[in-house]
Amino acid sequence: MKEFNYYEFVGVLIPGVVLLYGISLIFAEISPALFVQNLSIGGFGLFFVLAFAFGHLAHALGNSLEYVWWKICGGMPTDWIRTGKFDFLGQKTREAIESRVRNRIGMPDFTFKKVNSKEWYSIVRRVYAAVEGLGKGKQADIFNSNYSLFRGMATAFLSLAGFVVLDCPKNWEWALGCLIASLVAVYRMNKFGKNYAREVFIQFLEIKT
Repeated sequence: MKEFNYYEFVGVLIPGVVLLYGISLIFAEISPALFVQNLSIGGFGLFFVLAFAFGHLAHALGNSLEYVWWKICGGMPTDWIRTGKFDFLGQKTREAIESRVRNRIGMPDFTFKKVNSKEWYSIVRRVYAAVEGLGKGKQADIFNSNYSLFRGMATAFLSLAGFVVLDCPKNWEWALGCLIASLVAVYRMNKFGKNYAREVFIQFLEIKT
């Protein structure tokens, strides 16, 4: 098995550990089955595998959370550049990106007004490929890893809040605490989503033509 990379460890495993450990606290009777108590070397390995699996489950829910959140926000930050909904890069930078797409991507007739969201998604992938191909994508990858981490954390804590309500409604303060933690994670997810978009396009502008 290959070594875990940064994304796998930060983006998947940690939310899985949070979700798995939280479930073991809420449903104490199943803690032994989850290898949370009295971890041996073998038990730790099984816990690691379970946490990784639970991390992927958290991200499955995270896809829905992500869709709803960015729908509310008018699209993902990489799409804000196309629509101009949130001018977080500045108008001059936006115009420079438009010009660079024409020259670097080879689309002489490109304008933000004429491209739809589906076409723009493909262009963004090409922009990232250009940045990554020149070895300038490391910081963007770190932002993306942190984005993934907090998306997983948000769904993990949101799930735990639901489990608390279902198992023991009188412990509402624990559910509230999990809900607050989920909202904080969404806030951080939002921040790193913007950081990722900003980094990719700034590095794209730094490519020498």
